[in-house]
Amino acid sequence: METSASYQENAKGHMQTKASCYFSLETYAPGDAYKNPEASPILTEDLTDLPPAAIINAEFDPLRDDGIKYAAKLRRFGVKVWDKYFAGQIHCLVGLPSDAAELKEYDNLVITAMKKCFSK
Repeated sequence: METSASYQENAKGHMQTKASCYFSLETYAPGDAYKNPEASPILTEDLTDLPPAAIINAEFDPLRDDGIKYAAKLRRFGVKVWDKYFAGQIHCLVGLPSDAAELKEYDNLVITAMKKCFSK
């Protein structure tokens, strides 16, 4: 399986590891099932009809580069995307105090996206 640079850079030491990503992938899409666009939407050739997306990326996350690449691909197909890259953070911003500025920014992004998607 081909992986991005962030898988190598953040393979260990930051809660979400390369091994845990592979475990999740193998559990969700065993064998070569991950090659199916229904399991890996980024592999879909035309993303035009996908709904809007909120994508959160963290610097020390093996999935970082995949999230950035997916957001860019969605935009190329005209899909509305709200995304944010959090420098110095790990997957899901785990362990931040509840009053951290990053969590407020995260909440604002998600709330804004939800309001835009579900309001008339």
